[in-house]
Amino acid sequence: MNNYSNEHLNVFQAFSQSGSLPIENNLSRGLVILFQEEPAFLMMFIDLIRTQLETIDCERLIGEYDVFFQMDTRSQEFEYYSKIIGVSLTAEKINELSVGYEDVLPQDKKYITDISIVYGEMLIVIEVKRTSENCIKQLKEQVQSIISNRGDSPQRDYVSLEWKDIVELLNNYFEVSNNRVGRLVKDYRLFILKNWPEWNTVEPLQKLDDNDESRISLRIDQIKQEYASEENVSINKRNNVVINDKEYVNEFALWNEKGTILFAVWIGDSGGQDKTLYRRQFVRKQFDIIKESVKKKGFDVSFEPYVKFAHIMGKGITSIHLKPELFIENVDDWKSFAQQNVGKTNNGGQEWENLLQRIKEKNDWWEEQDYLQQIDNAFNNKKFAFVSFGINIRITIPFKKAQELDSSNKWTETLKDLVRLVGQF
Repeated sequence: MNNYSNEHLNVFQAFSQSGSLPIENNLSRGLVILFQEEPAFLMMFIDLIRTQLETIDCERLIGEYDVFFQMDTRSQEFEYYSKIIGVSLTAEKINELSVGYEDVLPQDKKYITDISIVYGEMLIVIEVKRTSENCIKQLKEQVQSIISNRGDSPQRDYVSLEWKDIVELLNNYFEVSNNRVGRLVKDYRLFILKNWPEWNTVEPLQKLDDNDESRISLRIDQIKQEYASEENVSINKRNNVVINDKEYVNEFALWNEKGTILFAVWIGDSGGQDKTLYRRQFVRKQFDIIKESVKKKGFDVSFEPYVKFAHIMGKGITSIHLKPELFIENVDDWKSFAQQNVGKTNNGGQEWENLLQRIKEKNDWWEEQDYLQQIDNAFNNKKFAFVSFGINIRITIPFKKAQELDSSNKWTETLKDLVRLVGQF
């Protein structure tokens, strides 16, 4: 289950030197691409501007449009529009829009718009800043330059937007699309929230419906950040929270799935982890304690053991799973089986054949009917495998319970309890 995004594959997140910020052009360039590829999102943006106009009445039109990036104000594209709207897009809203400017501009000065949109009889000129810099004078000079080159007097008005408005618009777009948005939309929102998390307005869970998946996920990410900050741990590239002080588990995941919040750890997931795990006290009583403690909190828990076959650098290639209903009654057998078979095994020799035979002897354990064929396909051309015996402990938190935790500010406390509970071995 992929409950994270790989930041290195984000369309808008370029590789950069440590500590550097994405340049402003990437921010505006990404927005232009989104406007060009997602017409419905562009219409939502134009509607947002329309609601804030004071001197121009613009009806909502359905027709052709164009979006430009870094255009010279002398461009012929700007010659035919009767209404020009200047928009500042900055980190914070600019309340004072009456900043003066030069009516007569230097003829030798070149004015470049960050973003420009032509739509119906309307031209929208957008000046983008990732800071709170007041760019109204710069914006008005761009508009004046367009008008001076035309020689007429179109209507004009100015609107100030902040980046929080764009994030809110993106969140609304996810919502009206039932989260069925394309990769560009997902990547652009992640790009913004990764680099400027302060632009996101996160709602507490008690204000959200259980089907509002995108906003729930944003709050869950914030909950993880709050926990990580208090426990002085990090969040890794998989968007999971690091567990520092346990030898047999190194992270937990927390995510939203169809209105249910899931907490999960994978104990014994690698050869080093499960050698440590199965040397410790590992008896059924401990799983009964976890189950009872979780039940008292109003949550559910499942234990899903698996045999993982990995290759170079411990990268998992395939896995087979013990039927969950068999685990509690066979905890001792599972421990013994793991201790006998964990570690590196060379493919093609007697050692490998012995391993497969021992797995086959447990034929009624495995969920996958073609488990031997699955293993053979995965390691057909590989010389060795690292075999580990992990257990996915997955705790299900009903949405109403999650809302109660949020309203009482008990998320961090609860996560600490869950980490202690699964780390008792």
